[in-house]
Amino acid sequence: MSNKALTPNGNGRSITAAMAERYGMDASAFEQTLRSTIMKPDKNKEPPSKEEFAAFLVVAHEYNLNPLTKEIYAFPAKGGGVAPIVSVDGWANLINSNPQFDGMEFEDELDEKGAVVSITCRMFRKDRTRAISATEYMEECKRATDPWRQWPRRMLRHKAMIQAARYAFGFSGIYEADEVERAFDAPERPSSGLAQRLEARRARPLAGPQEGYNAAAETIEGEILAATDETQAEYTADAHFEQVERGEAGYQAEEEAQKAAQQDGQCNPETIKGGGQRAQGISDNPLSQGATAIWSRLDPEARKSLDEDSKAILKLLMEDLAKVGNPKAAKNALTGHQKSIRAIGEQSFSELCQAAVTVRCAQLDGGK
Repeated sequence: MSNKALTPNGNGRSITAAMAERYGMDASAFEQTLRSTIMKPDKNKEPPSKEEFAAFLVVAHEYNLNPLTKEIYAFPAKGGGVAPIVSVDGWANLINSNPQFDGMEFEDELDEKGAVVSITCRMFRKDRTRAISATEYMEECKRATDPWRQWPRRMLRHKAMIQAARYAFGFSGIYEADEVERAFDAPERPSSGLAQRLEARRARPLAGPQEGYNAAAETIEGEILAATDETQAEYTADAHFEQVERGEAGYQAEEEAQKAAQQDGQCNPETIKGGGQRAQGISDNPLSQGATAIWSRLDPEARKSLDEDSKAILKLLMEDLAKVGNPKAAKNALTGHQKSIRAIGEQSFSELCQAAVTVRCAQLDGGK
């Protein structure tokens, strides 16, 4: 891929030349300045390639951010390449430059000692009747770094503002420094096999009477209470799946299969039972139509970063969200998965789950 292959328009100029002209600089001097100031070498001391440099400039050009004032800069990505990082000033520029932006407000939640528990940012759009909000929790976000030690409220306020902006305006492909540093420093976490067990259970035919729903839930709940911290998320997800598998979804699928069989003049119980399993799409389609609609609205880059355990837990959450009928129930669904989400231990995953709830709430509001 040549540098000229990435152009902001059809006139054949390179993105480097176009950006340099915007700031009244020679293209080569502009590139050298950026490489010396805002583009760090990777862990092997290798500088960004021509293609990586051009791709970074495309993002800066798309969002009209100035790399010379560090509204946007590059950081070596954990999997290779560079990640475009937007500073707090850059995020403020993006928000205030959007023609639909109609203000924002913050709400702090304090404990009995006056310490901050969480901060909520409400973002208002001129074309929406309701505010779009995001809440960030100190317990989940605080890190052992100087900025978090010195200015914890400011740091948490910035995170709430950035997440609300993403939900309100659909910013994608850009990151804030704190979340990239977390991903860069995080050790590789081996899979616990949760995803494989869930898929195996989906493919397993339902056994025993459907009345076993409450008993199964009670039995597995007892296992959860006896579980260790290391396996808490797995037991919680398994228990929840058992409730869904043997509960409402099972009844609804069986009823649909029975109706279809009656219309076809088929009354064989085995045929009806098999039809119920196919209606649920247990083996050949892990996601229902409603869950797929939520998944398709999530940030593609965030989806790609999920490991098998995270993806399995997110699937369960989206299936629950697809069944709810109002925003309050959607938020309650998220609460029901918090133990599993926190067990993953990644802020980006928590944010993605919150984004799924926001997408579902928007769907319930009729896309407003």
